[in-house]
Amino acid sequence: MLGSGRTVISVPAFDLRNVDTTGSVFEVEELQRLSIPEDLRRAVSLVSALCKKPLCMTRPEIFTHGAARRWLDDQLGSVRNHICLSDGSAIKVIDGLANHVFLFRLDHRRNSEAMGNLLSWAPELFAQLRSQINTFHGARLGDRLVQPPSAVLLPKARGPDSKPEFFKFSPSIHSTEESATRVMANGQVSEPKLQEFSAVTYIPVTEHSANDPTFSKLLAQTIAATYFNPEHCLLIRLPRPNENVADLFQQLSVTLDAIRGSGVVMPRIPAPNILLSRNDLPESFFGVSHHHIDIMFDSSFDFWLYTQALYRRLHAVSYVPATDGHGVKAVIQGFSSILGRPPAARRKISDATPQLLQWTRRSTSAARNK
Repeated sequence: MLGSGRTVISVPAFDLRNVDTTGSVFEVEELQRLSIPEDLRRAVSLVSALCKKPLCMTRPEIFTHGAARRWLDDQLGSVRNHICLSDGSAIKVIDGLANHVFLFRLDHRRNSEAMGNLLSWAPELFAQLRSQINTFHGARLGDRLVQPPSAVLLPKARGPDSKPEFFKFSPSIHSTEESATRVMANGQVSEPKLQEFSAVTYIPVTEHSANDPTFSKLLAQTIAATYFNPEHCLLIRLPRPNENVADLFQQLSVTLDAIRGSGVVMPRIPAPNILLSRNDLPESFFGVSHHHIDIMFDSSFDFWLYTQALYRRLHAVSYVPATDGHGVKAVIQGFSSILGRPPAARRKISDATPQLLQWTRRSTSAARNK
């Protein structure tokens, strides 16, 4: 992906608002010592592993010409590549360098439109993107789909995780608020023992996916089916806290609103085999000797936080494509490279969203019979 020369990594200025750096350009080790959001820390670590002696910088947009640009060129020296770590609020390029973008925070609803906004507002800057890291986005230019090539990059090992907090799914027939209050009143429950179930499904919900009718319907259908299959365990990760989803009550409300709005009818009683988690499940959580663990997510899930080894251990990986169909070919190529096999199914969901992409691990017996 990267050519010759060193690489500079630009980071969102908003994430550095409460810390002090030695300047606008600094060594990556300095950033890692600062108090920064964990997802930014992991994104920096991931791309730094690609680079030889990488640098970091903030606000590249203020060093575009004149004395400021000459100063930047002096600081960058042999740098030839630029990776923009974008939270979705803006995608920045540095003229004269090979530019790449890593949209590392797409779970927020408003951050999913960054690529289309850049093409609409500054097509000359969009044209300078050599690749997009761990996303498969495109944007329409007239009747043509414009899409920087996708590069898949996963960590060698998963970083430390917060211990998950589990809550029992307890819907109410009356309102979302009552359901959320009931879940919180029941309090945390113990961690499920996955080996006691014949199948386990993990569905990480984001603010973005909760506002996608197709994803919400698939989520609700999975919940309804799990009610009547006590041997199946369903684990639902609530949307991460952000400016719109600030606390547990709001995390629950966003998820329960999506389920209620799907139109899927389900029992109104607590389900001991359906649990809600406030945090990402650690990779070690899936390390049990289990033959059937699945995951389902859409384009707003930070799948790059898990290792390739984990994905290849899973029984099935299901991906809900965007309703506009942009990037499906790139998604298939990307996840097929991660999993080492093509998708087993492209199941039709509805006319509006024509397919669910699913990669299923071949059984040992099937492999022997080939």
